[in-house]
Formats: sequence, C-alpha cells, structure tokens
Amino acid sequence: MTRSSIITLLTDFGTNDPYTGIMKGVILSINPDTRIVDLCHHVPAQDIPTAGLFLKSAYAFFPDGTIHVAVVDPGVGSNRQPMLIETEKGFFIGPNNGLFSPILSKEKIVRVITLTSTNYFLQNIGSTFHGRDIFAPAAAHLSKGAAPDAFGPALKDPVIIDFPESKILPSGEILGEVLFADHFGNLVTSIDRVCLEKAAINRFAAEINNIRINRLLSSYAEAEDKQPFFITGSTGLLEISVQNGNAQACTGIQKGDPIRIFPV
Repeated sequence: MTRSSIITLLTDFGTNDPYTGIMKGVILSINPDTRIVDLCHHVPAQDIPTAGLFLKSAYAFFPDGTIHVAVVDPGVGSNRQPMLIETEKGFFIGPNNGLFSPILSKEKIVRVITLTSTNYFLQNIGSTFHGRDIFAPAAAHLSKGAAPDAFGPALKDPVIIDFPESKILPSGEILGEVLFADHFGNLVTSIDRVCLEKAAINRFAAEINNIRINRLLSSYAEAEDKQPFFITGSTGLLEISVQNGNAQACTGIQKGDPIRIFPV
C-alpha cells in the first residue's frame, strides 16, 4: 500500500498538558515531512468504547494509506500488547485493548502485528507513556516506509469488544442507548435511521428516563427552542438535540441511559 504522509492522533490526553505535543515532537524528530492531524484529544478518560466510536466515524474520510494512532490506554504498563493493524484502507497503531474493534470487525485486514522491535521505539521506554515511547515512534517509522512485518510477529487473537448496538424486538420496538454527548450537548445514540427503516416505523415516540420525544427533524432550523427532538447526525446515528440549547443539560440524559422507541 502507498503510504500517506498523514498521521492522525486520537487520545484522551486533553490539551491542558504537554502529552500530545510531546507525541508530535517524537514523530517530527523521526520524520519531519509527515503531516499530523489532531483527530480528538478529549475522549473521556479511559473510555475505550467511545474512542473506538470516534475512530470509526472518522477514518474513512482520510486518504488511503493514512496512519491512525489511537491511545486510550488504561492498561498501559501491563501485559497488554501494543499493536499495528494494516487494512486495505490504512494503518492503525495503539494498544490491543478493544479500541480497534470497529476496524477489525469491518475492514479487510491485511495483517495484525504485535509491536516488539525496539528498533522502532524510543531508547528508554517508561511504563506510563507508551504514546510517546512506542506508538508515536512506530507511526513515524512506518510513515518513512518501514515494512509492517519488521515491527514484530503476527498477533493472532486481537481483543475485540462488543459495542452498543440497537435491537429490534418482535413487537416492532427498538431498544438502544445513549453513547456519548458531543461538545454541543447533542446526545448520540446507538440507533440509526436504517434501523428505523428496518423496523418500518414511520411515526414513533421514544422514552428515555421518563422523557418522551416524538419528533424526528431533518434540520435544526425546523426545531422549536428548548424542545428536544431527534435528528440524524453526521455519523448516521440518531441524536437527541435541542435548538439553541444543550440537550444533555436540558434533559439530564446521560451516557448509557436506555432508549425505547415504539410506533404510535
């Protein structure tokens, strides 16, 4: 595969500390010609499923051969393996902790490698910052053309975790849950428009924590101020939104809250 010069970074490090900048410094010291894209550094701390969902929603919009580094790693310093995934679309580097489950489940996998070759790491590896010591330098060397097989042996059983999905019941009801709240307070759910179509629901209502929502709108401009509604977001998932407001703050709905959609 032709390598892109792009390396994306997805972490839960935030931007108040120097950690992401240090990772960029490591990458640029090895390959100053690379282009680094900050995908997101505000994944909720240690939240592996949300990190996987963010990565799933973004990677397809990058050129083939892009290297995606994702570091949400509560097991750093343990015996969990660092890994490299090569797909027909691009490369993914990070911890083998389930973060890459959407990639492993959806993409055509060329190979999965355990990162073991210290030739592609920093010289002194600590137990708390593998983003700096292992993942960033491995990505930089890969961007310079190092062969994936040179990084280590094949990883036969990468960790795959179940991500929340919607479920259609025989009654025609749909069960799902809130996955996360974005920067605007929109509540992203596990239910997509395709699920509604499969359930053949034209008119519906939803209940979340005794809150009833029965409007599915095609744009924010159609909404009334302060009244929650559903809209299909950029990820293709239904979102609970409030025009000119914060849906999470207005409703009190939180990540993990169950949703029941039923025909009316």
